Amino acid sequence: MDVRQLRYFLAVAEEGQITSAAKKLHMEQPPLSRQMRLIEEELGVALFDRSGKRLRLTPAGERLRERSAGLLRQLEETVTEVRELDEGVSGVLSVGAVVSCTSLLPGPLGRFRERYPNVSFKLSEGDHHLLGERLDRREIEIAVARLPFEAPGGAARYEVRPLPSDPIVALLPTGAWTAADGVAQAQGGPAHDGLQHGDPAHGGSGLDGPGHGGSVHGGPAHDGPGHGGPGYGEPAHDGSGRDGPRRDGPGHGGPAISAGTEPLSLAELAAYPLVSLKTDRTVVMHETIMRAFADAELRPRVLCECASVAIALTLVAHGFGAALLPKSVMSTFPLAGIECRGIRDADLLSEVGLVWLKDRYLSRAARRFIALFDASDGQSGDGGLS
Repeated sequence: MDVRQLRYFLAVAEEGQITSAAKKLHMEQPPLSRQMRLIEEELGVALFDRSGKRLRLTPAGERLRERSAGLLRQLEETVTEVRELDEGVSGVLSVGAVVSCTSLLPGPLGRFRERYPNVSFKLSEGDHHLLGERLDRREIEIAVARLPFEAPGGAARYEVRPLPSDPIVALLPTGAWTAADGVAQAQGGPAHDGLQHGDPAHGGSGLDGPGHGGSVHGGPAHDGPGHGGPGYGEPAHDGSGRDGPRRDGPGHGGPAISAGTEPLSLAELAAYPLVSLKTDRTVVMHETIMRAFADAELRPRVLCECASVAIALTLVAHGFGAALLPKSVMSTFPLAGIECRGIRDADLLSEVGLVWLKDRYLSRAARRFIALFDASDGQSGDGGLS
């Protein structure tokens, strides 16, 4: 059994059909079928269960698949390493990134290209689990990701080169937080049906854009279950027929929000419906933000948990709510209708890093790319990456 046969076997195992595997390998079907029979005869075991429409690996076939993939990967690494002994930095550098980190790549890639013009790039995106799988399959050598890296198998499998932290900021609809005569206009308290509405009859929240309501809870306050709760109470009324400033304390949602572009407090943000970035597999950022609110004895209203940065920002731009996200995402998704505010009473940071597998050969290009981020390299720009 030789390397060529192992490649054939892996293609058939992956495709589950001789026909599609033959197309992938650019060869005819009969020779490929014959090679599979030769491998089984040489090993003296059945590698495939041929009883169904698709070929299924037997336990012996599954073990051969696992070992073959590892052997071929080691062979490719050895060939690369040997060739690089006499060659300069060249070839293809494969890098993966989580979507929220893609804006951090252009600067480093540009500098790398200036230094090593014979290197081309192959870039991909995905969540931590997908990037972990691609690292395992050698589809990428390096991942740029939020830390900790939440891929299967645990952090001990990976080397991490920390990068400058990315501040978490409040992103909200443009003009949603304004004040007139000391009265907060659109703090986004809960509507009476549990959703936000721009209809003035429901106390227009200001989340649906211009012309869809005035101050929060423009109608009379309603007491009783389902109309507020801790941190989302009704605004005080001063007898003038309009809503007065919100008061501090349980049930009042925090102080009135100041005008301009000044940073916001956690109390102010807790009074606003939030869109939180969270998936079933990556939860650290969400938990970090929620912990900050809890430490301040605040209960924010998470109106929507969202797995996509793009969807979260689109919801914000359309007035659905606010989001607390790393500042750099605004460079990736420069949507109109969103303003960015700092958070003045919490030092919330998103840690970022380069990630690669331990005990795995890195190409010379990959090693040079990692070295580009050394402190002595003199990085500058947003987060030291651009």
